[in-house]
Amino acid sequence: LEDGGAGEVSDPVEPNEPEEPQLQWSQSLALSNLGVTLEPFEKVNGNMQGYAYSSERRVAISPIAAFPAKTLFHELAHCELHGDVTDGFVCGDELSRAIKEVEAESVAYICCASLQLPGLEYSRGYIQHWLAGAGSRDVLKKSAGRIFSAADRILKAGFPQPEKATAKEKEAAEAQA
Repeated sequence: LEDGGAGEVSDPVEPNEPEEPQLQWSQSLALSNLGVTLEPFEKVNGNMQGYAYSSERRVAISPIAAFPAKTLFHELAHCELHGDVTDGFVCGDELSRAIKEVEAESVAYICCASLQLPGLEYSRGYIQHWLAGAGSRDVLKKSAGRIFSAADRILKAGFPQPEKATAKEKEAAEAQA
């Protein structure tokens, strides 16, 4: 460590180490990639943080939501898991409300933890509350894969994806090397 003067200590600088750019998760990119519309919040229930019209792939987040990003992830999870068209998943009508809420909030928890966003304590309490009415562990075991898959899709949707090279482009790049 070097003395930076006036009693301050500065960190040593490693020469020739390129800084990796920090990628930020993009809400607008995720909404576009997932085919979900964010609309104005119109409910009058002051306790409601957000809502989703899953089958229509529309969500709304309260302007006074305690954790808006967590709430967005929760509502996106409802769209991914509980709409009419659920890409190979069990359609939402076949699941209890408790299971749907456990799934959606678990997705929100994973997304927030992955992006180091606040709200995890609240999320744990919400999940525990709904677990009490979720039923058998067998049903919940089936939800685990759905939860991780939905969280993965939502997270990936918010990051720019590298362009995939065509076979011809790969051949041309190899020929030049």
